[in-house]
Amino acid sequence: MDRNEPAPAAAGAAELLTLAEWAQRCGYSQKYAWELAAQEGFPGPEPGQYRMVPKRRRATPLPAGVDPLRAVTLEEFARLIGVAHESVLSVVRAHTEPLPPTVERTAWLSEGHRTVRALLDWWDARPATTTRMRLYAPDKLAPFEPQGHAPLPSPQELGVDPAEEVTLGRFAAIIGEDRGNVGQYRRLHPEQMPRTADGRRVQDLAKGESATFVFSDLHRWWPSRPGSRVGHRISQHQGVTLTGFAKVMGVDPAKVRQRRQREPAQMPLTVDGRRVQDLAEGERPRFDLEALRRWWQDLPEQEARQ
Repeated sequence: MDRNEPAPAAAGAAELLTLAEWAQRCGYSQKYAWELAAQEGFPGPEPGQYRMVPKRRRATPLPAGVDPLRAVTLEEFARLIGVAHESVLSVVRAHTEPLPPTVERTAWLSEGHRTVRALLDWWDARPATTTRMRLYAPDKLAPFEPQGHAPLPSPQELGVDPAEEVTLGRFAAIIGEDRGNVGQYRRLHPEQMPRTADGRRVQDLAKGESATFVFSDLHRWWPSRPGSRVGHRISQHQGVTLTGFAKVMGVDPAKVRQRRQREPAQMPLTVDGRRVQDLAEGERPRFDLEALRRWWQDLPEQEARQ
């Protein structure tokens, strides 16, 4: 093993957590945990400690405007899905499933034309890979864990009939909370919410369906909802710099900047919608944290280490 590479977590590091594991324990979404990790003052991962975990694989979408029956070479297919040609060839060598048949006769696996649909199915069935996830010490993360909620004024003090039926938006207005902050619990923790005024479970509601609740039920639920989220959100418009992203991932910022210089076209757009290759020299753009994380984890393992 390269002496500069971090070592896998030893038996004595069993109590260390990945950021995703910590988020699940706290009732946070993974996206929110990534946002917290980019904030100033958030503890970094433990030096030299990581765990190998399977990469989450998403189905590769059919590129817009491309006929699924169009016949392409492997090099053309790589360009269509936005990966390096060598990455496709490495999968050819490692894949247990043979390549789809070509539309013409050819003696070489890497030559000939195959339909885009057949190649997409083959690509999505490629062998699973793993990625190194940095580990954190739970005691250092404790200050960022959920805190208790302040009690609400009584319905009488709020001037509301406890039996009144209200929407989540109306409830938010009455207690002086942001509408989105209240509404997110329907998406994140529907099983912990009270039933609707007509007795249905929130998780059984259709997406986007409007529902009303008895005010007293919401009034009891709100102070006991999953723990408050500590710190301030990184708004979608604010984003994070590449240096802040490197801190979250526990990698050398120079490696991330090097990726920007080598392949700017492969990077996500900045938060204000600009392409990286169009930025002025020396400009420090901000990106959506989740978009950067997907970009970095989708890099072939050998490329992410370079």
